[in-house]
Amino acid sequence: MPPLVLRETHIMQIEQIHAAVLAAESSLNKHYWTLFSIAYGLQAQAVFEFGAGGSSAVLLTALELTGGTLMSCDLERLQDLVARIPSLREATQSSRWVFHHEPSQDVLRNLRGQAFDLVLHDGSHEPDQVAEDIAGILPHLKQFGLLLVHDVEQFALGEEMRRGLMEGIRRSGRRVSMTSLPYSDGLAIVRMEDACVAGRIQTTWSKATTRPAAPAAIPW
Repeated sequence: MPPLVLRETHIMQIEQIHAAVLAAESSLNKHYWTLFSIAYGLQAQAVFEFGAGGSSAVLLTALELTGGTLMSCDLERLQDLVARIPSLREATQSSRWVFHHEPSQDVLRNLRGQAFDLVLHDGSHEPDQVAEDIAGILPHLKQFGLLLVHDVEQFALGEEMRRGLMEGIRRSGRRVSMTSLPYSDGLAIVRMEDACVAGRIQTTWSKATTRPAAPAAIPW
């Protein structure tokens, strides 16, 4: 793969992402470089997002480099999101973004055989809805794909988010491994370990003198 560089046509510039990470506000923005790095590192072709926002612009910036697409669902109207989050204005012009203004359960019901490399959950914080979201999306996550769930260590909502996440994993019946970044309200990183009909992550990243990584299911 030839080297790729951010150009003026990209959704967000490096400086914008960096400024958001360094801003005094501490929420999902502190994880923006993580989102970018994971989407780019996975060479993601398909990403799903519960809850749209600044994260959508970050993911789309990475996906312009990988050639992938983003599907987002949110109960807030897109025009209201854009009014509240100016960085989304450019994103609305992207052919790589499909935005659904409808409940997540309706979107999940219509996914059929679609498979995703990466999923970000920063939508509903109601434990029952979180569990339904997680149980519904995990069967669509490729082996070694990643599910990121924000606010799992938030001071007021963390316990309910963790309960919803764990219940969703249980309902899905899938085998996963998991850790969490313990800052900015916590970001759970859930890796799909099961081989499944959704396929598996394929990347070409490697040193010039070696070959791409050969992922192995955890525990090793």
